[in-house]
This record gives sequence, structure tokens and C-alpha cells, in this order.
Amino acid sequence: MGNENSFDVIYFVFDIDVQAKLGEEHAHKVFEYEKKQENILKERQHTFQEAFEEEVEQYKKHGLKNLRQRVSSNSSANSVSLEDIDLEEDASALDEFLGDEAADEARGKAEIQGSCETETSGTEVDNKVAENQSTN
Repeated sequence: MGNENSFDVIYFVFDIDVQAKLGEEHAHKVFEYEKKQENILKERQHTFQEAFEEEVEQYKKHGLKNLRQRVSSNSSANSVSLEDIDLEEDASALDEFLGDEAADEARGKAEIQGSCETETSGTEVDNKVAENQSTN
């Protein structure tokens, strides 16, 4: 029984040493990370300070603020505005991609839309409605 207790004590001491070492390593890594983040923030502040000073000098010289597009740290430099996007008028490539069924359905919708856009008198519409009701 004496051996079991001494083993537990050794294991307990070893466990404390491992925990202490891991704690020190973690504290060191956290310190390094925080130092790195601080340097990044200082560099960013310096960049914004320079831009602000340039704008103040521009305003002092010309009395106008030079409006330039600001780029946030989250946006991409190659962003596309909605005005730059051109939509294709020809839907044949889309129809080909979707297949024959979708193309037939699209043509059918276009024909219905085209027939709705043509001018019809009220009596013609009434006659067509009456014909459809009598056939159903």
C-alpha cells in the first residue's frame, strides 16, 4: 500500500509541473499575440493619422475637402458597383443550360406575357373568359 501512495504523490507532483509549464507557455503565447495585435493597431493608427493630416493640409490650401473613397479593412479593393454590372438580354444560353423543359416553359411564359401586353377590348376579354368557362 505504501507504493501506491508514493506513486499518487509523484503523479500529483508531475501533474502540477505539467500544468505550471503549460500555463507559462500559454501566458507567453498570449503575450506575443497581444504584442503583435498592438503593433498592427499602431501601424493602422499611423496610416490613418497620415491620411488625416494630408486631408487637413489639402483643406487649408484649397478650402475644399478632397473626397476620396475610403477603403475599410473589411472591404476588397476590387469591389464592383451595381452600375458596372451588365445583364444579358439574350436568354438563349440560360435556356440551353436549363434544358428543353425550362426553355419551353420560358417560351410559354414569354408568349403569355406578350399576349397580355397586346391591346384587347373589354368585350374580347369577356368573350374569351366565357369560352374558357364553357369548355371547362
